[in-house]
Amino acid sequence: MQDARAIPCVIYAAKSTEDRRGSIPGQLAECREAIEADPLRTLIGEYSDEAYSGFKGDRGPGLAAAIEHAEDLVARHGGAELWAQHSDRLARGDGKRARHTVELALWALKHEVAIRTLQDPETFRDLLYAVITGQRNHEDSTRKGLATQAGVRRAVARGQHTGPLPDGYRHARHLTATGEIERRGEIDPERQRVLALIFRLALRGRTCGQIAASLTRRGWLTKPVRRADRPRPFDVGHVYDTLTNPTYAALATYRGQVLAPGNWPAYITPRQHARILARLASPQPGNHHAPPAPHLLAGIGRCGHCGAPLRIHTSRTRRGAPSRRSYSCASHINERAFAQCHARPIDAQTIGEMLTSNLPALLGSEPPASTSRGRPALRARLRAAALAGDERQLDEAIDAVVAGRRVEGARSGAPSPTRELFDAVEAWTAQEPLEHPDGEVAHLNALVRDQFSQIAVRVDPDMVTLAATHRRPGQEIAAVRVNRTAWVRSTPAGQRRTITYGGWAQSEILGALQAWSGAHGHSPSTVEWKHAGTNHPATITVLKMFAGDWNGALRAAGLDYVKVRRHHWSEKEMLAALCAWAKANGRAPRRIDWRWAGEGHPCTETVVGNYGSWVAALKAAGLTPTMRP
Repeated sequence: MQDARAIPCVIYAAKSTEDRRGSIPGQLAECREAIEADPLRTLIGEYSDEAYSGFKGDRGPGLAAAIEHAEDLVARHGGAELWAQHSDRLARGDGKRARHTVELALWALKHEVAIRTLQDPETFRDLLYAVITGQRNHEDSTRKGLATQAGVRRAVARGQHTGPLPDGYRHARHLTATGEIERRGEIDPERQRVLALIFRLALRGRTCGQIAASLTRRGWLTKPVRRADRPRPFDVGHVYDTLTNPTYAALATYRGQVLAPGNWPAYITPRQHARILARLASPQPGNHHAPPAPHLLAGIGRCGHCGAPLRIHTSRTRRGAPSRRSYSCASHINERAFAQCHARPIDAQTIGEMLTSNLPALLGSEPPASTSRGRPALRARLRAAALAGDERQLDEAIDAVVAGRRVEGARSGAPSPTRELFDAVEAWTAQEPLEHPDGEVAHLNALVRDQFSQIAVRVDPDMVTLAATHRRPGQEIAAVRVNRTAWVRSTPAGQRRTITYGGWAQSEILGALQAWSGAHGHSPSTVEWKHAGTNHPATITVLKMFAGDWNGALRAAGLDYVKVRRHHWSEKEMLAALCAWAKANGRAPRRIDWRWAGEGHPCTETVVGNYGSWVAALKAAGLTPTMRP
């Protein structure tokens, strides 16, 4: 039975780097033995931090939790102790960049917490000792760091590899001429194929994005360097880091400087490595695009789903058809096939019209009464009140006219930003959608950016949400929701922009279908056609031409029908498939994971169409949505 008079104790252990040799468990065991040997003390909790520096920082969340726990024990029991192996496990900073030991001593004095250390027990018994010991700990860490750097440089100059080996290598033990055992790197046969493929494609002139896509199609995943990491698909950044790493050319480097040839096997020669670096540093042919034309949400557009910036994309013109501009989430460009946001591209003109039409609601005010659109309305109101003989209405109309003239006079001096923005929007809406010069677009964008710091656009199946963050204090965020179907129906046909689908003629579509069928021996389905290549129109183009009837397009081409077997998934089957995937992979599936998971589950569109969103489907299955890394 625990003695009520026993002093509650909390143990803390730390390691500045990754604990590969069990230093943290050893520290905890030493402190635990000392506490259990004293009947007047009782162990309450254990905390630790791994790979958190006490020289460059204030350790990690483990120390913060231990401090908070000790304070709570003092409030409940009237006293507590914080135990550690040595004072430098708690702090070894200089007081400027990182916490000094004396800061912990002052904290313990203020909160009536006793700090006990096994290897230097006198440190926290007096503030003077804490100052001296803390300074010594900082100087020892500085000296050890300099000695370690010098030793690493000498080892690199001898051709040895320091630090963890990159993907494609593994450690092996070799016997030297002096009879000593030395660890060297050797090629990992399990990862040799993927690394050889990366460098082979790079030497053939493939870009990082093309290499990442090729590896993803083949099912290759990265190999985690740290124990806490998990394998994931290759992205552009990982491929770039691999191609620029001199280790694969058997070059021993220290802080970016090549000191000697390495004593490990190479994937490429130093000359090939220099060739790859030169190609990555030089502009790639075909990437000399003109600067993008200004657009309405430049610098302030955000994705309403994930918060990433919105990038403008202009489609290529084909056979004289007008180009189409759309906004895409930046994750579609940066993440490639991994962790992409599920938000689809949205038409830039439609979002611009929705923004300008709902600008008063976002600003929280109506347009000033002195605009050219408001003056005739005030005059008509005044005339109607005079003809009706209503003195009250007449007085109100006169007051409105006087107020409008005051605003007009103020405008002649220095127009307010809000008034200038409304005037620019009025001039914008008076023109045709395709006739806005770049100067007017940039001017309107500058006015909008003066009012808002960002505008988030969230496109759902039925609604479009515009959330604007104000720069003015007191009005942080204003949001409006627009019904997409009602918006299209309410917009006059003459003001809509005609969206073309590549400009393919019907005869060209039929010829492409016949060519595919001749090459494969059967009629293509929509899924096969979607992934067949680039020498044919997209599936949506064919469906648009033939009123959504795929078999009608095949019939017009003289081909056989495609029998589509449809499986009507119940909600129970959908939830069971989601839970099964999560159980097999240890986390909830993302949309991009579900797309590549296989054929034993409903497609992403089926799940989203049934639950409204992917997150709603995961919550219905009792799963927590996986956050982006």
